[in-house]
Amino acid sequence: TCALPILSIIRDHPLFGIGVETFEYYFDKYNTIHAVLRSPHNDYLNVTLNSGVLGLLSFVALWSFFLYYSFRGFLKSTDPLRKHIILGSLLGIFALLIGGFFQGYYTDLENCLQWWFMAGVGVVLCRKELSNINSISNTYT
Repeated sequence: TCALPILSIIRDHPLFGIGVETFEYYFDKYNTIHAVLRSPHNDYLNVTLNSGVLGLLSFVALWSFFLYYSFRGFLKSTDPLRKHIILGSLLGIFALLIGGFFQGYYTDLENCLQWWFMAGVGVVLCRKELSNINSISNTYT
């Protein structure tokens, strides 16, 4: 299958990967089944290929923190509109992370812009919501 050359590339370049935009070159070198593939169609494999295991760990840590932070902001929010926008951002990013197992959303410019826009809106609203809670609790201590 097409996964064998991809896994061989990761095995040979585990720590830092092969670099951005070099997949086709390396895939052609490792490809023994003569398949034509321009990308692995999986965000996690793509990040691992480009940046190695360290890049994958960073990618997973970044989005895990975002999901945690957004969920915390959603639970603490008292404004219904802000709460629903945070939830939309949280679920949108979660959907892209799940879809990333089957498609390369993170490396597609249009999807990446949408991805970062949703993340930015969610973080700004969560930060505002969490800072409001902290300032209220500080006034009573």
